[in-house]
Amino acid sequence: MPRPSPSQLRVFNAVARHGNFSAAAAELGISQPAVSAQIRSLEREHGAQLCERGRRGVTLTELGRELFRASQRLDDLLDESAQILGQSAALARGSLTIAAGAPNPAMALIARFRLAHPEVRLTVRFGDWNEVVRDVAERHADVGILTEGPGEEPFMRVACAPLRLVALVPSGHRLARQRRTTLEALSREPLILRTGTSITQRSLQRIAERSRVALEPSLVLGSREAVVEAVAAGVGIGFAFDQASSRRDGLARIPIAEAGEAFEEYVFFSQSLAYRADIVELCRIAKDLRRDPDGG
Repeated sequence: MPRPSPSQLRVFNAVARHGNFSAAAAELGISQPAVSAQIRSLEREHGAQLCERGRRGVTLTELGRELFRASQRLDDLLDESAQILGQSAALARGSLTIAAGAPNPAMALIARFRLAHPEVRLTVRFGDWNEVVRDVAERHADVGILTEGPGEEPFMRVACAPLRLVALVPSGHRLARQRRTTLEALSREPLILRTGTSITQRSLQRIAERSRVALEPSLVLGSREAVVEAVAAGVGIGFAFDQASSRRDGLARIPIAEAGEAFEEYVFFSQSLAYRADIVELCRIAKDLRRDPDGG
């Protein structure tokens, strides 16, 4: 059986990433008919359907998805070769795509990187924990920044900020004047909780189960920002990691006695991208931020 050529796999990978031929053609700097011809040739030579064409774009077949998981390594090798040959220019120009969960800790790191390397174009997108991990795994983002971000294969991670889970209390509430509260006291209040996919909610649930305290929500919201706004409006008491939001008006952050453990905000990325100069530099800055958050 003939081996697929590197050019065929590069075209296939671009189509798989973008989900349509025109975007793949734009990335590769070739015409859309040339992309279509390469895909048809690859499928015909190997007697396999790799993608299905529809009005909404291109969808990989099961075989196509399996091939993409393997063929991405070719892109990684070519990118690594180019990076080695152009290390001196890597931080003078180029781009870095970041996916993050919470704006606040991520922006502290991004600001330091931007100050050190203003020529690097940064693109930042936000999502929940699972969305960010998926973006990094599927190469829609080069790196992720998450609370308790994954560090097992195929990822690597570097800690950039310690975090603690706190109660968000409306500023006019009697608990806002306390230096500390308990889950038992909070369980008697109207609670605003997150959906189960949130790392905040999963961490809170684990602490509550360990403490044998039942937390029943009066309102469930899908985002951190919605919880912060609801608390500030006096709807109830919510929970968040202490650095997840910079908002100070309308609410107080009260430590929880049972939540004494520290969590970590991590920069994480695919092991196959660990050679990249911009990611190496972002990790160096993350370590500096972890050691000296005030930049003194």
